Amino acid sequence: MRNVAAELKDSRHFVISRNHPLGKEAYIAIEKGLTQLLKSNAITRAYTQAGFFIDKSKYTIINTDNQMPLNKG
Repeated sequence: MRNVAAELKDSRHFVISRNHPLGKEAYIAIEKGLTQLLKSNAITRAYTQAGFFIDKSKYTIINTDNQMPLNKG
């Protein structure tokens, strides 16, 4: 079937320990890198190229909010 897509409703997170000796340094480095990626639009571009962000006007979304969720059992 052509022009059909499923939305992946999820998020991405980094876990950094406050107790690790380098935790604060790691947090600062990740924030600095994410800021640079956001300014260059690299994150949006990567998610679009990977198919996570799609033009909904070009596809039929098969898992819209009004449908039953898939069985998670």
